[in-house]
Amino acid sequence: MQAEETIVKKFYTLSVYSDGLVDLHLKDNITIDETFALEVKTALENFRPGCKYFMLAEAEGFYMASKAFRVLMTTQKFTSFLGALAIYSKSDSLNSLHRVFNQMDVPAIPLKIFEKRELALQWLRAHMV
Repeated sequence: MQAEETIVKKFYTLSVYSDGLVDLHLKDNITIDETFALEVKTALENFRPGCKYFMLAEAEGFYMASKAFRVLMTTQKFTSFLGALAIYSKSDSLNSLHRVFNQMDVPAIPLKIFEKRELALQWLRAHMV
């Protein structure tokens, strides 16, 4: 499937598809903080106002999500543009870390961590109906 819009930044690439699927590809050694999150949210809301997006986040390597970002993800106000979020990583240690963080700071939207990209996409598509 061809992306309707692709935004390439220093630390990430964001591909938006016509069905509301979003592929967020994170570069190695990035910290996701409030500034990063607001930049992505603003870009998506400006591209298609009022749309619910279903995001697959994938990292090239290691990255860290700040406490402030994790708290932001627990709020309905911030996550209002997202229908669901799937995180895909081949790293068992990174996936374990995600699971711990998500138990401490429970996101306001459906969120699941996957070791296989195709399973993450299937899960997101099930939430799109």
